[in-house]
Amino acid sequence: RTLTNFKDNIKEDRTDKDLLYQVLLDLAVPISAKVEEQQIKKKTIYKVNENFLIACFDEDIDLELVKEIAKLNPLRLVFKDSSFKDDSAKVNAAEFLKHKLPGCIVRVI
Repeated sequence: RTLTNFKDNIKEDRTDKDLLYQVLLDLAVPISAKVEEQQIKKKTIYKVNENFLIACFDEDIDLELVKEIAKLNPLRLVFKDSSFKDDSAKVNAAEFLKHKLPGCIVRVI
């Protein structure tokens, strides 16, 4: 459940919505699931079925954004590996989420 063991393997022409719907398919979530787009700290997040899944694929994700997302108590969180501001932000996010949301399943694509 670490955020550090993945590399960016996403094709360049994929949109955030492409990524989101691929994640939904991977998790066997119906495509008809309720998806809401929301802005937090000027970043776009996608909420699926309220807090079942929250995804953020924007660039320069930092710990402050992760803390704001954590307030929504997601059951699952998905980020894009290349979205983190730097390795330190990725490690800090992993540690924070491990303690703040121990039951949350975190996935980095």
